[in-house]
Amino acid sequence: LFFALFSVAVHTINSFLVYLLSEKITKNKVVSLIAGIFFFFNSLGHQAYSWFGTMAGSATSVTFILLSLIFYFKFLEKKHFKNLLISLFFVWVSFLFKESGYFVFIFYPIVWVLYAKNKSVTIFLRENLPVILYGILVTFLFARSIIFIPGERANYVAADTSGAVVLVRHLLTYPLEGIGQSFFPSQFIFQLARTLTQIFVPSLTSETSEFDIFYTTKMT
Repeated sequence: LFFALFSVAVHTINSFLVYLLSEKITKNKVVSLIAGIFFFFNSLGHQAYSWFGTMAGSATSVTFILLSLIFYFKFLEKKHFKNLLISLFFVWVSFLFKESGYFVFIFYPIVWVLYAKNKSVTIFLRENLPVILYGILVTFLFARSIIFIPGERANYVAADTSGAVVLVRHLLTYPLEGIGQSFFPSQFIFQLARTLTQIFVPSLTSETSEFDIFYTTKMT
């Protein structure tokens, strides 16, 4: 019960932070309210807060990522350097739970180009150098934690499942999957994948492990 209450509380806080972030970006309270409500009720990421196995890491990491985003947009508005430092601090805290916040090291310089009022190469380097250097440091530490683990404990990093090609493919497909699942319920997608598998791969027999693995991974 206490884990459930904690999960609901964190998800509610995250939904409110989505509202605040949306208001920073759009300057529109109605749009921001819709964004917060959509985030609260959308089933896309429900396992991040409803499943005990990922709740503590995922949901809490999102909290600090959203706080980091909010303070970065505050930094763009008023150019107070302390807001940038607070933003990077929250990213660091989010990494203590999960590495989901890694995208900010690429995202922040892009956002700066889009939203900064006074733009020049000198200003860009001065205001984004802490983000870039911090991103390089985190990349080095994160890469070492995966590549240089001795023994078979890192067997999920293998030649047949990892590599540059797979990384690029995931970079392109994961956002598309997320967008698709934002507008189409997962139950509909899985049922459609099941039906399409029966049509296009008749060699697989329904209600078998091979069929289930194929339609939930490949066809989906």
